[in-house]
Amino acid sequence: MPDLPRDGPSREVPVEAARASSASSYDEIPYESQAIADTHPSHLRMIGSLYGVEAVEPAHCRVLELGCARGDNVMAMAASLPGASFLGIDASSRQIADGERCRRAAGLDNVRLLAADFGSLPEDLGECDYVICHGVYSWVPAPVAELILRLCRRHLAPAGLAFVSYNTYPGWHRKAMLREMMAFHVRALEEPAERIEQARGLVAFLARFAKEDEGTYRAVFEKLALHLSGQEDYYFFHEYLEEHTRPVYFTEFVERATAAGLAYVASTQFTVWDNNLPAEVSESLATLGDRIVREQYVDFLCARMFRRSLLAREGTA
Repeated sequence: MPDLPRDGPSREVPVEAARASSASSYDEIPYESQAIADTHPSHLRMIGSLYGVEAVEPAHCRVLELGCARGDNVMAMAASLPGASFLGIDASSRQIADGERCRRAAGLDNVRLLAADFGSLPEDLGECDYVICHGVYSWVPAPVAELILRLCRRHLAPAGLAFVSYNTYPGWHRKAMLREMMAFHVRALEEPAERIEQARGLVAFLARFAKEDEGTYRAVFEKLALHLSGQEDYYFFHEYLEEHTRPVYFTEFVERATAAGLAYVASTQFTVWDNNLPAEVSESLATLGDRIVREQYVDFLCARMFRRSLLAREGTA
C-alpha cells in the first residue's frame, strides 16, 4: 500500500507563476524528445494535398516548432532536408542548452534553437511554411493554449500548414480520473522523485484493490497500470503530475482554432478504426452534413484520447 500523505496546502498558483513552474519542471525533469514522423514537412504536405491544400515543397521550406524540448525532432528533420531552415523554441533553458550541444556535434547549420517563453516571441520571426506544436497545447494554462493558436496563425505563410497535437475527450476522462486521484495523493509532496514514486504506488494499489463493480471499475485501473508500467518517469511525471492538463473535445479545439483565424484541414494519422467503420455506422454518420460533427461522433465511438490535427489559414481552399 502506498504511503498516505500528510495534509498540505492547495497547490494552485497564478498563470504567470504556472508558466515559470512548468519551465522549471522541464529543467528539473527534461522530456526525452525524439523524431516524430508525422510532423515531417513531407508528411504534412502529403496530407494537405489530399485535402486540397498545396503547401510549399519541403526541400526549401521554413519550419517553426513551438515547444521543441531538446530539439531532437527539428534536428532530425534538418538532417533530412539540408536546404530547409528550422527554428525550435522552448521555455526550458536546460533542454535548449542540451539540444544546442547536440546540434553543434551533428554539424547542423540549418537549425536554430531558442530558449524563450511563447509570450515574449518577437513578431518579426516572419512567416513559416510549417509550424509544429506537439505535446504542448494540453499541458499549459488556457491563456497559453490560446496563444499557441494565435502564434500558429501569426507565423503561418499563406499556403502554410500547422500541426497541433492535444489530449481529447471522451477517452481522456479515464486518465483524468486517475490523474485527479494521484494529485490528491501527492498533494503535500514537493520533490518530483517522491511524487512519482508515490503516484506510481497509488496506481498499483488501485489496480489491485479497487472495487470490481461488475468488472468495469477496477479494469480501468488495471489497464492504465499496465500501460504506465512501461513508461519512463519523465513521461509519467509530465503526463500526470504537471500543474496543468487540459483535454478538450475535438469540436472545442476546432472552435478555438477558428477563433484564432485557422481552419481545420484533417488528422495527420489514418487509423484502421476510422477507415473501417461498420456499414451501419458509416451510413448513420453520412447523414450528418458537417464533417467536424462526424469526426466528433467517431471520437465518441472509439473513446479517442489524443489527436494530431493539421490546420491552415482561415479561408484556405
